[in-house]
Amino acid sequence: MDNISPIDNRYFERVKEIANNFSYFNWIKYRVKIEVDYLIALAKILHNQDLTYLEKIYKNFNIIEMNVILDYERKTRHDIKAIEYYIASFIPAKKNLVHFGLTSQDINSVAFSLQLKDCINDNIIPTLYITNSIISILSEKWKDITIMAYTHGQPAIPTKLGKELEVFRTRISYWYQQIKNFQYFTKIGGAVGNLNAHKLAYPDIEWNNFFNNFVKKYNLERWQTTTQITNHDDIVNILSHLLNINNVLIDLCQDIWLYISKGFFGLKKVSKDQVGSSTMPQKVNPIDFENAEGNLKLANSGLDMLINKLPVSRLQRDLTDSTVLRNTGVYLAHSLLAYKNINTGLEKLTINPINIDKDLEAHPECLSEAIQTLLRVYNVDRAYDVIRLATQNKSFASLQGFKDTIIKYLNDNNISCPDILIERIKKLSMYTY
Repeated sequence: MDNISPIDNRYFERVKEIANNFSYFNWIKYRVKIEVDYLIALAKILHNQDLTYLEKIYKNFNIIEMNVILDYERKTRHDIKAIEYYIASFIPAKKNLVHFGLTSQDINSVAFSLQLKDCINDNIIPTLYITNSIISILSEKWKDITIMAYTHGQPAIPTKLGKELEVFRTRISYWYQQIKNFQYFTKIGGAVGNLNAHKLAYPDIEWNNFFNNFVKKYNLERWQTTTQITNHDDIVNILSHLLNINNVLIDLCQDIWLYISKGFFGLKKVSKDQVGSSTMPQKVNPIDFENAEGNLKLANSGLDMLINKLPVSRLQRDLTDSTVLRNTGVYLAHSLLAYKNINTGLEKLTINPINIDKDLEAHPECLSEAIQTLLRVYNVDRAYDVIRLATQNKSFASLQGFKDTIIKYLNDNNISCPDILIERIKKLSMYTY
């Protein structure tokens, strides 16, 4: 409980799967894996030697082995050099091949690209799929429920609750497909991306092809031209997709919150012992949506910082990207926590038809659009202005009273209307328009 971040204490049980990719232990393990796999590939192409048995180094990696690396790091004061010495200790006769011709960022870039891809594919995508599935089910379930649409915070015209949820399902689906089908890139090309050392040592080997094929085993594409670091543009792109889907979900949380405040939705209690307020016993607060909104905004502040920072690096590299990228897992964890809270909140929603109908019936003037449109159909001159003058800034006690007021206004102002138009006005309903 000495951890500073709530992600690592209060919320850890909700997002612990992120640790499989972005914990400090797994960050080291990913880099050990890339370093070992590179050694195996290098031994094969240079000496036709099979060193695949060395895969056990990362497959059996544990906390004890991690501490061995950290002991090396305390001496070297360099994390990748510590990993190099650790792997070299397993094959002293071939230690000259470990990390051959590479810079630290070759290992870091491939490892980060892989951990980011794994985390999004294993955790973010499946949870968002559940979110959209729940919304789809509710949209279908409530497709025939008429509610008042509010534009600019004011009653506008009737709409269907299911359709309004379908708007969010459509928007989430758009970004979901971008994320699901995303192609991740990476950098591995030597000190400043030119493969200088490799080409000097073994000029007859097609090193570009070697490294292109090397990263393909991880379903990554290789940037062909870089500085010492990866170009970051793919990372910026995928983080932008996450930021955008988070913005859609912030919009969802706020709309659900407002529907709850209007009494359109109720919230099922988890148990009879659930408390909504420390002093107001009657309350069941929309805490899942509020928690989600807060975490989405916190995640987006970090994602936005990465999106704006990562494309910029002085000359062939500076170290500012390294320290900020270490926080990526934190922002993904806040996002994942929000998605799970939204899913929990959506499953608690109940419909309150009495309040929904009461809200509809309190605003019969919202059929003004329908009536002015009918007047246009029957060629009534200045139809819009006629209904505007009859309804603007006025309130009506009932739908019948509203219709009677309109018809009286038409008669009083000698506005000629065919009988069929009057009959259609009389038949208008909030529930069918």
